[in-house]
Amino acid sequence: AMMVVASSTWERRSGTLPLLIAAPTSPLLVFAGRSLFNVVSGTASAAIALFALAPVFGAPLPVSAALAVIPLIALVSLSAYCAGLALSALVLRAMQLRNIAGNLGYLVLMTFGGVQVPVDFWPEPAQQVAGLLPLTHGLHAVRGVLAAMPPVKVLHQALLEAAVGVCWLLVAALLFGRLAESGRRSGTIEFGD
Repeated sequence: AMMVVASSTWERRSGTLPLLIAAPTSPLLVFAGRSLFNVVSGTASAAIALFALAPVFGAPLPVSAALAVIPLIALVSLSAYCAGLALSALVLRAMQLRNIAGNLGYLVLMTFGGVQVPVDFWPEPAQQVAGLLPLTHGLHAVRGVLAAMPPVKVLHQALLEAAVGVCWLLVAALLFGRLAESGRRSGTIEFGD
């Protein structure tokens, strides 16, 4: 999902960003649609890895759990994509940082979201920040399904993940709007590099 950070700079490199800014619609629509295939690819990759590796590690993966996990994986991918869009809007102002920003984005998610280290390991302020990041609640929901947690608790975590994704999308819309307005006002959205 964080590949959207690097791919968003392609619009500026190819010289189409000024045309997007001049268009009567939000540039967010183009940027959100341009790399949406990464959400599908990420969901498929994560699901295949889960289903292929569960037997290797002797983890039970009932069919009912597997079917419930796929939409949750898609939700996590989509919310991470929304955060990546927000990073994209920032990186369009400093394109040389595109790879650094994308890599830092997914490293922060993996570190604080519960992939590498349990969220409750971190001090309380870091846990609160982790709750605002994509992945944290979605990963908890996926693990809840696999551990046969009550469906209400899984749904609660899924709704929190969706809310986080919507918030990041709103941040992305705000940042793309500011980029467009700033570029229109100052004339700094150039063609090409």
